[in-house]
Amino acid sequence: MDATGYLAGLNRDWRERFVAEKRVLSFAQYLNLFEACPGKLGRSSAQYLKDVLDYHGTRMVATPGRDLLRYSLFDITFDGGRERLIGQEAVQQDFYHILANFAQEGRASRLVLLHGPNGSAKTSFVQCLARAMVDYSSTDDGAVYTFNWVFPKSSYLGKRVGFDAGGDLPPDLETHAFLEELNLAARVPAELRDHPLFLLPLGDRQAFLDELQAAGKVPDGFRFAENLLRGDLGPVSRRIFDALLSSYGGNLAQVLAHVQVERVYLSRRYRRGLVTVEPQMHVDAAIRQITMDESYGNLPAVLRHVPMFELSGDLVDAHRGLLEYSDMLKRPMDTFKYLLGTCESGSVSVTGAILHLDLLFVGTTNDKYLEAFTRTPDFPSFKGRMELVRVPYLRSYTVERGIYDMQVTEAVAGKHIAPHASAVVALWAVLTRLHKCDPAAYPESIQAAVTALTPIEKADLYASGTPPSGLKPDVARELRKAIDFMLAESRGSTDYEGSLGASPREAKGALLSAAHTDRYRCLHPVQVFDELEGLLEQRSLYEFLQMAPDGEYHRHPELLEAVRERYAQWVDTELKQAMG
Repeated sequence: MDATGYLAGLNRDWRERFVAEKRVLSFAQYLNLFEACPGKLGRSSAQYLKDVLDYHGTRMVATPGRDLLRYSLFDITFDGGRERLIGQEAVQQDFYHILANFAQEGRASRLVLLHGPNGSAKTSFVQCLARAMVDYSSTDDGAVYTFNWVFPKSSYLGKRVGFDAGGDLPPDLETHAFLEELNLAARVPAELRDHPLFLLPLGDRQAFLDELQAAGKVPDGFRFAENLLRGDLGPVSRRIFDALLSSYGGNLAQVLAHVQVERVYLSRRYRRGLVTVEPQMHVDAAIRQITMDESYGNLPAVLRHVPMFELSGDLVDAHRGLLEYSDMLKRPMDTFKYLLGTCESGSVSVTGAILHLDLLFVGTTNDKYLEAFTRTPDFPSFKGRMELVRVPYLRSYTVERGIYDMQVTEAVAGKHIAPHASAVVALWAVLTRLHKCDPAAYPESIQAAVTALTPIEKADLYASGTPPSGLKPDVARELRKAIDFMLAESRGSTDYEGSLGASPREAKGALLSAAHTDRYRCLHPVQVFDELEGLLEQRSLYEFLQMAPDGEYHRHPELLEAVRERYAQWVDTELKQAMG
């Protein structure tokens, strides 16, 4: 291998990609690009995330109750399916509908709060969204732009760039956007990753967008981001713009010559448009004056008197993207009261300035914290600024099994995994979550069948649509038709089905503990049963073990015995099949 030749080829490839991805543009080039695709470059953060979901497409998932629409984004095919979301199709649809409403409003005017029991995949849901946004921002459809102020060295022009010397720029220097670093005296980034179109004065900006609308270049039903229609430059950029405009005697073209439009790639690692706030107290936005910075000392004389500020904080970093409040209601209420005004107005006040924001607020919380929050005097004020999305535990053991097959692989377990090891723990976890049906809520023709439904029979109904044996054909058909209603029967209650039971974390812990024993050379279902028996003895540690029995439901030793019997049936069937 010729290392020098390899490096030369790599350099050539990167230069070609740099140009093809339009990473750096002049303002005039960006305006032409915006004119060609206003629906992509003029969208709000909510519309952006909706487009991310649409970009990856959808597929239908067959379930016993009804076919569900699944957004392929959550399969994480762009990253080999790693840490994908298992199930939760109903949650995906609820979230998408909220995004569609926000897109029509032009901004996300409310905080989306995902609530459910511990381990129900709330955080995984948000992480899938964030990872998909990172991937989408690297595509042509997902391009996001901001700008920098660039100032050439006086030696480059042979004069003081018009600040003191006056006069127009030479015709061949209509933009400084592409100057090489050695010819630059200073570069000042837009402190809030401002949209480049903010450089057009508000009235002219509106006229430009109206012309695009009249020319039919805006997609039908599309609404420009409210922030784009009403927002303005950050405090530092506004001061620079006004100072340059005064110095150039109102020559806007000369002001825009100092604009370098730059493409932004969203990143969770570097907190560009994607931020997760952990449940601790801190300030979410702040401003400080910059006093010691060599690059700012090289600014032209006309800008030397302009105060330079640096914005920081979670709101600033997440601007034009997504901000997740993890375990939001664990924070003291005073730390997020500002969200009442921020969500409603799309702005936040910091010392000496008001920042215009365009981002999607998403929070996650446990049902218990939400229930306590609803009893506080402040809840009515928050309720109108929140969209609640329930994320329950899964109730299909065939879907639940996918979680453990994905997370507990042979590489993780360190040994071979015997058949049904993940299936038995998935079935057991689902059985702990099921509630007894209310027969009065069903048609009289199936009330007797619903009353007699055991936990294992209900689990089979949810997983495969298999009704209990011995039912008349017409009763069995009607019971299958009632599955969708059965899943939603307790939706209006705080004690809904899927709100309590063994979490996937606890079930996964039992699997891993079984894997670490030396009793078997493989991860065997028999050892899994031993681990689950040990878990049932720790009644004080697990809330679901303290649930009052309701008929055959919530009797956890009996439920584990039912799983043993089902495992014996699976083995018996497979043995007979193997023997012909």
